[in-house]
Amino acid sequence: MPPISPLSAQLGSLNNSQEIANNVIDLTADSDERPTYVINTLPNKPVSGVLNSTNITHTKCCPGIKVDIPLGKSAHSSYPYALHEQYGDPWNYLVTDRQLVLYSRQCMQNVLVEQAQCLPCQQLTKNSRLEGIMSRMEGGVHEYSNLVYHSIGGLIEIIRRKVGEVRTLKLRILNDARKLANKAKVIDEFKQWVMAVGSGRVEHVDRLVRVNLA
Repeated sequence: MPPISPLSAQLGSLNNSQEIANNVIDLTADSDERPTYVINTLPNKPVSGVLNSTNITHTKCCPGIKVDIPLGKSAHSSYPYALHEQYGDPWNYLVTDRQLVLYSRQCMQNVLVEQAQCLPCQQLTKNSRLEGIMSRMEGGVHEYSNLVYHSIGGLIEIIRRKVGEVRTLKLRILNDARKLANKAKVIDEFKQWVMAVGSGRVEHVDRLVRVNLA
């Protein structure tokens, strides 16, 4: 590359100075004479790492199915928990603040705010076995039904009734034993009287007969 002469360098600097002077904005000029600048803006795009508010979905924990407990009873004593051990029912249970809640084993954990429950938990309401449990909780279980269908409260009630019946039977047996003992004593005394009369050694037998027959 040939060296640049000092004269060429000065001419180049002069041309650059004139271009800069031509591009200077005169702030004292009228607004009509001022140049107009258009700034091109980029379309709105979500910034990386920031969620768009229109795409946010509000969710909540699935509340499950709340079971209405009969008046005067508690969730701990009304539900037949033994059925889970025997039949492996397709749901879980939870008792919090005396409220019994059932969850499907396939519970989705989270649901939209406007949803009551997740779909697996909603399907539990149509389960025939669960409907039977609800019916027995409300109307009671027959005494001679399989013990797994009874709740803890129902079993306690049966045991108390059985204990009362056993006590009544024991008292009846005791009373019968006393009655039998008294009758046995009377029979023994009558036998003694008969033997005494038959011996012929008792005086005034007629008076004794009248007294015993009176």
